[in-house]
Amino acid sequence: MKVTIKGRIKQHGEPQTFPSGFQKQEVVITPNPEGDYPDHFPVELLKNKVGTMDSVKAGTLVEVDCYLGGREYNGRFYLSLKYAGHRVTDTVQDAAPVQPAAPAPAASDDHLPF
Repeated sequence: MKVTIKGRIKQHGEPQTFPSGFQKQEVVITPNPEGDYPDHFPVELLKNKVGTMDSVKAGTLVEVDCYLGGREYNGRFYLSLKYAGHRVTDTVQDAAPVQPAAPAPAASDDHLPF
């Protein structure tokens, strides 16, 4: 089943390489960072998709397409989100330097416009 998660990138995990040569990386997406109890969804980037989102900074608003997977192991059930693609919907804006306001001209009755 394919799902789309809209949210901000919280963090990029380090790529992992296993002895078999298999590679994996997690990117955590937070869809509601302003809420009282924000959700955090770890999305798995597998094999040739590892590093695909490294150029997208933490804090950037994205839409991530994922395949929702589920499995049973020893009587317990597990879910996973496997990366399928992404779109950047808003970039992180560095704070613009604040310009000091120009001093107001001295009030004078001689130069009134009316």
